[in-house]
Amino acid sequence: MSIRADLTTSSDLWRWSATALRDAIRRGDVSVTEVVSAHLDRAAAVNASVNALVEVSADEALDTARALDARPAPSRTGLLHGVPTAVKDNTDQAGHRNTNGIAAAADNVAARDASVVAAMRAHGAVFVGRTNLPSFGLRWFSENELFGRTLNPWTRDRSPGGSSGGAAAAVASGIVPVAHANDIGGSIRYPAALCGVAGIRPTVGRIPKWAAPSAVNLAPSLAETVMAVEGPIARHVHDLRVALEAMSQYDPRDPASVPVGRLDEQPLPAGARVAVVRDVPDVQTCAAALDALDTAAGWLKDAGYEIVELDVPEIAEAHRLWQLLLFEELRPALAELSERGGEQLGDSLVNNFAIAEPVWGPAPTLEDVMQRHGEMATELRALESHEERRAAAAA
Repeated sequence: MSIRADLTTSSDLWRWSATALRDAIRRGDVSVTEVVSAHLDRAAAVNASVNALVEVSADEALDTARALDARPAPSRTGLLHGVPTAVKDNTDQAGHRNTNGIAAAADNVAARDASVVAAMRAHGAVFVGRTNLPSFGLRWFSENELFGRTLNPWTRDRSPGGSSGGAAAAVASGIVPVAHANDIGGSIRYPAALCGVAGIRPTVGRIPKWAAPSAVNLAPSLAETVMAVEGPIARHVHDLRVALEAMSQYDPRDPASVPVGRLDEQPLPAGARVAVVRDVPDVQTCAAALDALDTAAGWLKDAGYEIVELDVPEIAEAHRLWQLLLFEELRPALAELSERGGEQLGDSLVNNFAIAEPVWGPAPTLEDVMQRHGEMATELRALESHEERRAAAAA
């Protein structure tokens, strides 16, 4: 299956990039209704074989498309105007179920959009469905007892990853050109890599995470507040840029949210530097990954950045801190999570506790967890000191 953007025929609109679709709609070359219909047809043709979407909203999507087509041309300014997309099934979308992949929330209908969904809607995105995930979004595979398993569009004997596996599979199979996702420990990056598409984990605070309290929107843990992010998955990097900007906004209801400017309003500052880390402690890096890293560094250098190679031993400690801070906050809820999320989720959590045990022991205390939150800030300052040491050495 080719996922190359092909602008030669309107019969294969599902192959086009999000920006190509948006620009064609703005010019009047195609209608939003044509674009949405093509993607709904694509979903009808392939979704049964990959199980990327757990809900297809055909009637609503077509109603939205017709409403957008009725707008005068000067008002078609949204960054995602007319672009079909999908929302991960752990994020509120007004009038739709938000199940988080658990049967107990099968009837949990959102009354309001989450901040990120509202931002995409304001930029003209058309929601055609909702994407699968593991129960509570807590595994690196996308399977749950409510909707079953999502498969990799390229081959059935490979996982699409998780927890945004449904989003990545939907994008890779051409159901949508760009999809909403979220990430606390690889849930955007891992599925994007496994499905051969692109994803970006933004900085915490760029895209707001607010959602109204509900059966699945509980008070966020400290780890979730400081590590979880919303973000896009797409087939093209330029589509990631557009979707990232559409999702980015300030929302005072999210304590981590910060005001951010438009990407094109932030010119490259003089002397801008990019750190390249080739050797990661405790990780065996393959040659293909290093080649890709070098290629990316070359592109950045050509764009005017100074490339600085760094050794960052703190990365190993950051991973150990992540294991503790995320999973220990889940330990008190293990029984409930296992009961509501299924046996596979319970087994997965127990396995993660076992992996962390040689580092943190069988039962870390509250004092351990809070002390390590402080250490996380120390690690961030240590990363900043690398630049200070480099500048001092160059002086």
